[in-house]
Amino acid sequence: MAVREFGIRDLRNHTTRVLDAVRAGEVVYLMNRGDRVAEIRAVDRRRPVEALVKKAKEVSTGDTGAFDELMDAKRADTAVQAAKDEALWG
Repeated sequence: MAVREFGIRDLRNHTTRVLDAVRAGEVVYLMNRGDRVAEIRAVDRRRPVEALVKKAKEVSTGDTGAFDELMDAKRADTAVQAAKDEALWG
């Protein structure tokens, strides 16, 4: 992904050029007196869920078994609560 920097004056005078760079997939930094003050990037046009799934696949290191652990703990808690309810309410 290419990166470009434009000054505030460039943005005002050449907005189309800046937007063309963004549409081409470049990340544009808006500069003010040599400091980056804003980042402009293209909108992710995928549905939010698809973007999250893609991101999860990128960072996933595989199945850790945490889900099964949580479900086992939930079942155990539910069983304990059911036993307490039965003892209390008959």
